[in-house]
Amino acid sequence: MEKKKYYKPLKSWSDRKIFPLTEERFEKVGSKWVKRSSETKTVSEQYYHNVFDKDTLKFFRSLGGYEKNDITATYKGYVPYKNTSISPDRSVKVVRTVDFRKAKKNSDRQYDIYSKAISRRHGY
Repeated sequence: MEKKKYYKPLKSWSDRKIFPLTEERFEKVGSKWVKRSSETKTVSEQYYHNVFDKDTLKFFRSLGGYEKNDITATYKGYVPYKNTSISPDRSVKVVRTVDFRKAKKNSDRQYDIYSKAISRRHGY
């Protein structure tokens, strides 16, 4: 007997990992920033909002750090796509960049997979 898969109803996209985020770390050497590492990962919408939220920026600024968001027009509206954080001692800089074009493709792909699975399950 074949075991049937159970597909959860399509919830909010906040728990699905669709945003490709590139995180680059720089270290201050003399008066220049030297790139130490670069990492690309896929994050959820909730993670995106936690990093790019105005309240988050205010909190880290109150600790003495430097926080800046760069904003652009995307399919989700006029939203931040790049976050620059510098530590309070000015020795480490982290630049986080989100690629919304790939995010749109990921979102469409996940929805297609989900809808095909549901249609197969219910015989549509």
